[in-house]
Amino acid sequence: MNNYMKKITRATIKSFVAKHFKEGKLYINVERTFDGQIDGCRDVNDGFLKAEETTRSLYNTLGINSIWLVGHSDDGFEAYADDKYIGYNIYNCCGAFIIARPLQENDRRMTFCKEAQEKVEQLWTGKDWLCLHDGIPK
Repeated sequence: MNNYMKKITRATIKSFVAKHFKEGKLYINVERTFDGQIDGCRDVNDGFLKAEETTRSLYNTLGINSIWLVGHSDDGFEAYADDKYIGYNIYNCCGAFIIARPLQENDRRMTFCKEAQEKVEQLWTGKDWLCLHDGIPK
């Protein structure tokens, strides 16, 4: 049996947001946002910005500005990892954004979820402090 999460759900996202916002380590990169003038989504790509609290539509925003979850199984969730952040890529009919926290050295041992772990392993392969044995970080 592996230690990887089986499925990323709204509850996963809600827990991630609550934990890392409370610690002051939550960042958001809005990639696309809904634009009523074109009746569709437009590209934004402002880069990662520190998350800000909001009181608007708490069910959809989870209390964080720039987050918008549609709900009712209409949101898509994927693991996200790059050389600076680890988190989740979220997309729906209202846009797409990444919620993440800064990557830390001990994340190489983390079993965040299988997809994120694979991305972290790919990023760190070849660095002298990463020791892989049978594909499992030690």
